[in-house]
Amino acid sequence: MQPSPSFEQQFGPQGTPGPYRQPVEPAWMRHDRTAGHPEDDFLVPVEPAIGPVLSACTNRTKHGWHRATKIQRNQRIAAGVLGFIFGGIAGAIFAQLVRDLALQLGFFVVVQFEGALTALLGLGGALFGTALLVAIVWFLRRPQATFVGKQGLMRYTRGLLFGPKHEVFRFDDASELKVQRIRHFVNGVYTGTNFDYTWRDANGKIAFRIAGQFRDDGALEPTDPVHFAFAAESAWSAHRIQHFDRMIAQQGIARFACGRDWIGIGKGFLEIGASGRSEQIRIEETQDIHFEQGMLVIKKKGAKEGLFKSEGVYRFPVAALTDFQVFLVVLEEQTGVRFR
Repeated sequence: MQPSPSFEQQFGPQGTPGPYRQPVEPAWMRHDRTAGHPEDDFLVPVEPAIGPVLSACTNRTKHGWHRATKIQRNQRIAAGVLGFIFGGIAGAIFAQLVRDLALQLGFFVVVQFEGALTALLGLGGALFGTALLVAIVWFLRRPQATFVGKQGLMRYTRGLLFGPKHEVFRFDDASELKVQRIRHFVNGVYTGTNFDYTWRDANGKIAFRIAGQFRDDGALEPTDPVHFAFAAESAWSAHRIQHFDRMIAQQGIARFACGRDWIGIGKGFLEIGASGRSEQIRIEETQDIHFEQGMLVIKKKGAKEGLFKSEGVYRFPVAALTDFQVFLVVLEEQTGVRFR
């Protein structure tokens, strides 16, 4: 019996830019849960370490590129505008230099055509600057394929100068996920949302990161990179919920870090760890649990709130709470508290 061909024999050395076409069947769903396209080019085979593939996406097709995202289109427009402005200025300056040189050489007739010369070279510079910057932004695109599996994530990026970057991340190698989304406005006009999904290991070292910008004021392209972040968080949450369920079954409690503090969840109770002290609170002893200005607020019955001092009131910044989506699911499972 002939031995099965190795990975390298089938696909070449890992990281080489040779073409790879994922078979059409079985088709993968994209990260936004729409159907994949048979023209998608996933660049490389999937690493088995991430488990069964839940979704996958690529910005490449067999014959070119997928449609650009809103952010990418805006970047090209901005590059074109800047190229037009600075190219036009450079063209006008060049026209002035040509005029001065012509006068020094005795071509005084150039004075009669000074305006036309400035306009012609200014327009030429503007068009050249526009074409140059748009071309630079266009050619800076990098082929990329991303995969979400039940046990991890994979991202393959084909670099322009330094070769490909092949990232494989197993959920078991991380202990927390921090999510940050910030909407930006300029003079009251929405300009985009920055997102940052960072997984860290038990030592606090970054294990994997998905970051970028998108616009949430309309429909997103199916290949928008933010869908990778959303799908990755969903798969991670499913994985972590099982982890915390096992922890509660074995230890009776699951703890979620929030900076130096924490919130523990057990069957019918919460454990508050704050300022170096911990306290268990039965869920029936709570008066209210709600969100307020980016804070998770937990109030005990009979709580007293003051300007300088409060008793029985605990506030936790949501941005610092690890595995926030998982926290909400486990909180509802164990205590019945649900946020709408």
